[in-house]
Amino acid sequence: MIKFTSAFEISVEDVMQVCSEHGREVTYEEAEKLYDGLDRVKITEAALHGDEMEQQTDYAYDEIGCQLREKNFLP
Repeated sequence: MIKFTSAFEISVEDVMQVCSEHGREVTYEEAEKLYDGLDRVKITEAALHGDEMEQQTDYAYDEIGCQLREKNFLP
């Protein structure tokens, strides 16, 4: 049996970028706390709907944004 593994992984910097794109600047420390509260498996699964790295990043950022809105951090 072959185990599926993903090379796609988000970082604290990705969280900072998503916040910035939504008009909310955060420090690295703030982004780190947000990162720790994210469902990173769900974000990776969303990313893997894309075929190209740019598309995967877009899907991941969309999911990060959704999760941060659910936490009432982003509008």
